[in-house]
Amino acid sequence: RLFNNLQEITLESYQEKDINEIIELDSAAFGDKRGNLLLNRINQSKQCLVVRNLKGKIIGFGISILGPENLLIGPIVAPNSQTAALIIDGLVINHQGKIRIDVSSSNDELMFFLEKSGFIKVSNPPIMIKNSIKMPYRNKELFAIAAQIFG
Repeated sequence: RLFNNLQEITLESYQEKDINEIIELDSAAFGDKRGNLLLNRINQSKQCLVVRNLKGKIIGFGISILGPENLLIGPIVAPNSQTAALIIDGLVINHQGKIRIDVSSSNDELMFFLEKSGFIKVSNPPIMIKNSIKMPYRNKELFAIAAQIFG
């Protein structure tokens, strides 16, 4: 059990029964349903963690994928940057190699945590869309994307 903004939470390994809650959380954070992508990423993952509140409801999750060059962290969905940081810590603990995470540069609190943890900002890619005049609604709970290719 961990304390986060005076709220007690637990950080646990993903179980198959968690998938529907994860899809719903991700949909609200990303702005669209992408269940197949999440299932594929979870199946490829080194680790998938979920955060539960005391009532057992999933309030956040994160995925790590071990690639040939680095451990890729994302997506990270959480109610706040402190919870996102706890998820990231859980995903990278004991990893000795390179780590990559693609975060929104608009989240100063998480950027500060990452820089304090030794991460270095290497680029700031633009977000581009086609066949739409605006981005879909996002609830500001997407702290790290799955990968630049996926969003």
